[in-house]
Amino acid sequence: EYTTSSFLLDVNSNRPDYLDRLWNSQSYAEAKKIYYNLRDEHALSIPFYSYSADYFRMWDANFSDQILSTIAEIGFDNPQALLVMAFKLEDRGNYDRAESLYKRIFELAPNAAQSHLDLARIYVTNKKYKEAFEVYKKILRNEESEADFTEIKTQAISEIQRLLNLHRSELTYKDVPDELLSVKGVPVRLVFEWNDPQSEFELQFVSPKKKFSKWKHIFRENKEELTARVHTGVLSKEFIMDNSMPGEWLVNIQSFGDTSDLNPVFLKYTVYTNYGLENETKKVQCVRLYNQKEKVTLDKIVL
Repeated sequence: EYTTSSFLLDVNSNRPDYLDRLWNSQSYAEAKKIYYNLRDEHALSIPFYSYSADYFRMWDANFSDQILSTIAEIGFDNPQALLVMAFKLEDRGNYDRAESLYKRIFELAPNAAQSHLDLARIYVTNKKYKEAFEVYKKILRNEESEADFTEIKTQAISEIQRLLNLHRSELTYKDVPDELLSVKGVPVRLVFEWNDPQSEFELQFVSPKKKFSKWKHIFRENKEELTARVHTGVLSKEFIMDNSMPGEWLVNIQSFGDTSDLNPVFLKYTVYTNYGLENETKKVQCVRLYNQKEKVTLDKIVL
């Protein structure tokens, strides 16, 4: 029984106090001056650049993008840092730049299954369907010597079915199993992706009848599955929602564990409605997971 209540996610909750000076700026010129002063003190802090980039969007989108790019500069050899920037670029709809980051992450972590899946996903987003199809087929075959795709196969199947359903005319698909060619649309598909394999958090799904279920990314409680995921480099999980229980669902989230300024834990949340069908819609949100020590409602979904 779901007997508690949660506040809706506030992107500025638990914002560092030192950023109050920036948020209280009265002009763009004053804000830039404060930003540069703060940068001297927080030069290697990814949260600082993340918050600052979000703040400056109301003043100057180009300057905001410059600030965000700093994350790639200080984390050029750090896949966890690069994923933060890639998540935020997708949140902003800047998919071309996100693709270049996913390619860099692939170079840094070719043994991680997630690197391959992320590359296929961004190819689809950027309408490079043939390139995406080749990556998906490689995942399905699971014959790549440097990577084990077992833990992401279910997600890959969902995505290759969608790709074939919506863009079959642009692909050569004789070498895939027939069952992948069947039309398969679902009301809602949720995909959660995170940048730190050691992060610990809990997802809670509350039904319209106020019953809840949980999925825990907590090692002491889900050791076997999570150890396998870390070993093969998997940083995502999908959930499918059907129409068997119509009404309003809540998606709650809570984070556990510590974080660092250099490798803070971020989460990318993607919700697809009418997944795999012509009227599909998609929403992407980047969440500072390290800030969510209290349970918050990430989304409300009506089926």
